[in-house]
Amino acid sequence: MMKKLLFPLLFLPFALCAQQDFEPGFRYGLHGGLNASKIFSDSLAVQTAFYPFVGVSVSREFSPHWNMYLGLQYSYRGSTNETAHYFKLRNSYIDIQLLPQFNFWDILKIEAGIQYSILASAKYIYLDKDQKSGSNYSATKGFSNQIEPILGVHLRVLESFDFGVRYSVPLEKSDYSNFQMVLNLNLNKIFNIESSHSYRKLSKALVKPLEVKKLILRNADVSQLNKDIGKFLNLEELDISNNKLTTLPADIEKLVNLDKLNISDNQLKEIPASVCKLTNLLNLNAANNAISFIPNEIDSMRKLNRLNLENNKIALLPLNFYLLKNLAYLNLLKNQATLVIESDIMKLGALRELRIDKTAKLPANIGSSNPNLKIEFYNPSNQ
Repeated sequence: MMKKLLFPLLFLPFALCAQQDFEPGFRYGLHGGLNASKIFSDSLAVQTAFYPFVGVSVSREFSPHWNMYLGLQYSYRGSTNETAHYFKLRNSYIDIQLLPQFNFWDILKIEAGIQYSILASAKYIYLDKDQKSGSNYSATKGFSNQIEPILGVHLRVLESFDFGVRYSVPLEKSDYSNFQMVLNLNLNKIFNIESSHSYRKLSKALVKPLEVKKLILRNADVSQLNKDIGKFLNLEELDISNNKLTTLPADIEKLVNLDKLNISDNQLKEIPASVCKLTNLLNLNAANNAISFIPNEIDSMRKLNRLNLENNKIALLPLNFYLLKNLAYLNLLKNQATLVIESDIMKLGALRELRIDKTAKLPANIGSSNPNLKIEFYNPSNQ
């Protein structure tokens, strides 16, 4: 009966995940330790035996405060008896652990979930009392797979590892109680694998701003960003599209690690000089605004690779625009019919794709100067 009640718990964590504030990321781990196990039986006078285990894990983060842990490990369990005759049990299992983990103060984790243990082998040694040494195990019967509740607590010792204890509660007479002392290695930290710390609400992201890598605020009905945006010093992607923004705060220039910025579908009339100070930016999408002015400082974005300025009011590009040596994609569709592209565009040797209106004025020899350039023309009269 107890086992039947445990199965619905497998789906409970996923039901709790129905939130849009935080995009999940993954953490990968390697763990090992020592089992202190004892068979759960009233008829045997047994003692605790100590055996090792080793395994791997992946954790899916659903918020700054909790994640779902999935572990797979190979473990030994057993018991000893030192009465008139001596015997030692040693079983091996493949354990699958599903554990919601709750984080406190960024150093403590508490978990409670289910462990399903698949029996791989069951062996024993039986000797006289004065013969306590032996390694010739024989197969034994009476054991089976186990499913049991498991509880645990973990304390972070360093950034790359934590120490914890787990206890699985036996439900059958032939099951083992299992106290695990476990050392978890964080492979993300050891091998510099980034988890996708991605948020959809500014208030949630501000809890730990330095951990945020991706901030998605599109369709948030935002008309103004405050200076808090400058707190996300490690932010790599910012999407504030489909809002009502007419300006961007100067503090956006503090996002020095930003490589992707989407400010499309707003009401901006210019690309702010603060955006031009994002020297690591690779991809800028400013389509569907009312932009008519691009500052000369845009040449500071020397790493810029993709620039989308479709459906704005641009009539002229600043001279420094043509210093964007790494620009490979440029979309200028649906801008002013009088848009003029200077001959300096031929300095953009990395440019591979240009999308532009047929009414725009281009240098006559632009195709011959860059044979790798693909130009796509748009004819407004066809729409």
